[in-house]
Amino acid sequence: MLEIAENSLKKVKLQAYTQCIVVLTDKQKIYYKIIANALSEENAAEFSFLNELKSNHNTKIKKIVCMWGSGDIDLPSWKLRKMLCEVNLEN
Repeated sequence: MLEIAENSLKKVKLQAYTQCIVVLTDKQKIYYKIIANALSEENAAEFSFLNELKSNHNTKIKKIVCMWGSGDIDLPSWKLRKMLCEVNLEN
């Protein structure tokens, strides 16, 4: 999952708050999303990511990685964690 995040971030033009979110679902599927500006109030990237999970019926998350463009590992934003819990209470 870390390698996916690292490689994905190498492919985009980094901004000050760019991050990559990688999740492993209970169905052993890995999904990832680049969020160009994690501090954006719009949440468009996060909604897109959640819609992808929902459309594939993979909303139960087993593991999650949040990597900033700098390579630092962090918790995903509170808003993303909240949205993940809203789509599946088991998260």
